[in-house]
Amino acid sequence: MTKIFLIRHGEVYNPNDIEYIRLPGFKLSERGVKQVEKLRKVFIEKNNISIIYSSPLRRTKETSKILSNGQIPIRYADELIESNYKKWQGLKRDERKKEDIEAFRKDPIKFSATLGESLLCIQKRVVGKIFDIVEKHQGQNVALVFHADPILTARLFFEERPLSELMRLSVKHASVTSIIFDNKLKCKKVEYNEYVEAEGWRV
Repeated sequence: MTKIFLIRHGEVYNPNDIEYIRLPGFKLSERGVKQVEKLRKVFIEKNNISIIYSSPLRRTKETSKILSNGQIPIRYADELIESNYKKWQGLKRDERKKEDIEAFRKDPIKFSATLGESLLCIQKRVVGKIFDIVEKHQGQNVALVFHADPILTARLFFEERPLSELMRLSVKHASVTSIIFDNKLKCKKVEYNEYVEAEGWRV
């Protein structure tokens, strides 16, 4: 069995409620640090993680370093970076047009493309990287630390569900989506779990 754990970063320090997306400099909040420290104790230390792959953004780097605790090697992968919703990036969340938010909720596949990167493109880059990792680390337990929508698109792929169901799913901070592959590298099980108290921000 090969086990891949998709972990969302901890809560981010964002007092101005900015839609930060790929902006640099956004670090974990104090609560976010505590969430990740607890996740390390209740999950990482009990699952024999051989390596951590991380998005290159600050919040995921910090999450990965806490989870690693200097004991697990970390590699950074651009394929795991946040969705490129550049139309919203840098805006305060309450400055986004209400009609845009409703359009995303109604049809996330179509509207994501107008934001800057379609859900299908996100899914292709993330799932492609997951398959690369599974092939490279057969028989191991691997953690991937990255972001909400990229995690959700991967989950939908392996559950064989359409991307249109994105808004029905939850992926809270420091949550874990487990994907288990058999010896033929075929997905056998997908499971979502929350090990710490956290929020799950959506549009």
